[in-house]
Amino acid sequence: MFVGALRVDLYIRDSGTLKDRRQVVRMLLDRTRSRFRVAVAEVGDTGDTKRASIAFACVGNSEYRVRELLSQVERAVFSWTPAEVVGLERQVTRFDGGEVT
Repeated sequence: MFVGALRVDLYIRDSGTLKDRRQVVRMLLDRTRSRFRVAVAEVGDTGDTKRASIAFACVGNSEYRVRELLSQVERAVFSWTPAEVVGLERQVTRFDGGEVT
């Protein structure tokens, strides 16, 4: 079994308030949850009006399937978000703890 994680750091240029920022984040959380059925959460500092970090996670029996799903989520984030993606980190790990490179 394989566990995949994707962290996306966003810069929300047009956000002037926390409410504006939360609106962008909520849209991404809801869309990715419903379309890809992955676990998703906002992580990191939630007090900055211009920056947000979102993490996505999935589990599968195939390393290929986990990597493909994370790639689909990544492409969707780039196409859906009104924010600029300023950071991206992806990791796939075997459930037994051995990292797959």
